Amino acid sequence: MFIKNRRKIKNYEFITTIGEGRYSTVYKAKKDDEQIVAIKEVSKNSKLFNYLYVENERKNIKLIKPHENIIQHFEFLEDNESYYFVMEYIDGYSLRREITESIWSKNKEDLSFELKKSVILQTIEAVEFLHSCNIYHCDIKPENIVLFKDKIKVLDFGCSYYSPDRFISFSKGVINSTPGVGAPEIVFVDPEITVDMEKVDVWGLGFLIYFIFSGNTPFTSRNSTETFLEVKNLKVKYTCVPKCITDICRAIFIKDIGKRLNLKELRELIYNLTEEEFK
Repeated sequence: MFIKNRRKIKNYEFITTIGEGRYSTVYKAKKDDEQIVAIKEVSKNSKLFNYLYVENERKNIKLIKPHENIIQHFEFLEDNESYYFVMEYIDGYSLRREITESIWSKNKEDLSFELKKSVILQTIEAVEFLHSCNIYHCDIKPENIVLFKDKIKVLDFGCSYYSPDRFISFSKGVINSTPGVGAPEIVFVDPEITVDMEKVDVWGLGFLIYFIFSGNTPFTSRNSTETFLEVKNLKVKYTCVPKCITDICRAIFIKDIGKRLNLKELRELIYNLTEEEFK
């Protein structure tokens, strides 16, 4: 939606609204030197506003080194009303939109098997790189993946977690992941359990894989409370995904963290998938 009375923040002019999330609105904007950027605005007046989440995201994105599959951030701004994350503009659409339209739109072809496979492998590569920067995304979902041509970018680090240690014990819930995307060990916190942060993101990748090959989300209820219960009870419908994807998801959507696939194992399983398995 184009903005009639264009706002400005510093030397950026807002052009149009790209999308809206739980906590923010993203705009296409133009810098004074004609550079096109994307700006995520987090309103201080929102009922869901929490400064700690903004500060967490601001600190974590500073630690992320450049990578071709991760959105590049330029600067962080603030005024009396909002906080602003200025980042590169990608001329593409969210993976949720691409998959949904490919299934339901008569005018759009389904994404090819090879492209779906490539999207997953690129996302795994991006997640592995984030982990090398000691950043765990914790909210891997189709809305946070932008697809342009045959390339992807991972974005939105509002739920991300920084830790030099992969294995952590939490005394309380500190990660605010999207219902269904967050692994049970970060939703139902047990101080006696050591959380493997790599496998928290593997859970999110399982959510993504299930969606890519079905167009549905594995945990879907009328509200957050019911969705959390589905996660707790591992209530997943596997009838809408092929057996090979069911097998992968069953090895991800399990409570025993030690038995859940790690990134290397998941990458190998996806890499070895063949189109014949879907016929």
